[in-house]
Amino acid sequence: FDQLQPPAPSSLTPECVMASADGVFVDGRNGSGGMDIKIGRVTCASLQEAPKEKPPKTQTGPIAEAATPKESDPALAKRQEELSELKESREKREYNAASDLVTRGLKEVAPDRDKKPMYRPSSETSSYVATARHGTEKFGQMLWLAAQQLGVENALLVLFFADGGKWCWNVCKSQFPKAVQILDIFHLAGHLIKAGRALWEASSSEAQDWPFLVLTRILQG
Repeated sequence: FDQLQPPAPSSLTPECVMASADGVFVDGRNGSGGMDIKIGRVTCASLQEAPKEKPPKTQTGPIAEAATPKESDPALAKRQEELSELKESREKREYNAASDLVTRGLKEVAPDRDKKPMYRPSSETSSYVATARHGTEKFGQMLWLAAQQLGVENALLVLFFADGGKWCWNVCKSQFPKAVQILDIFHLAGHLIKAGRALWEASSSEAQDWPFLVLTRILQG
């Protein structure tokens, strides 16, 4: 992090800059503990009509502080095996349930939303940051440096998406004070499903219907 230099003032004036932050805990195996990784992405977006031909998607400008296993590293093969097992795990089922709830809720509230969606002009305007060795303060600074390269200081609109964790909103307040704070709808959906199962029997119709009713009310404002 100390070797990263602030970029020169950007002359870009993007219509919208979007930043997101989340925390992922990588669980260790065989009593090896785990590691908390902070991840984030910054990208430009537009509400204007997308061009007819969009460049291929590629990721550029990564700022990575977390160790990445090499292709020949046995740890990579082990991790791939763990990911395969994860597909049948409880976490995967919860992921699918939340995704399904969000999909149904959006179709109910905004059936025409895909006719003219917000689009992200090619990937030169997207940066990803990850850190496992530094605290949230430096992570926020890294996220801001990535946003500066996209002209966030000149942006007409800045959006900050987070999972609801206090540290995420603290990063937003300290680094993106003018941003519109938006709770990630996926995490919201997952909590609604858990709340429904806590209020009623998991297999009951109430536990199945209540999260959908609440999510659609939220989406309607």
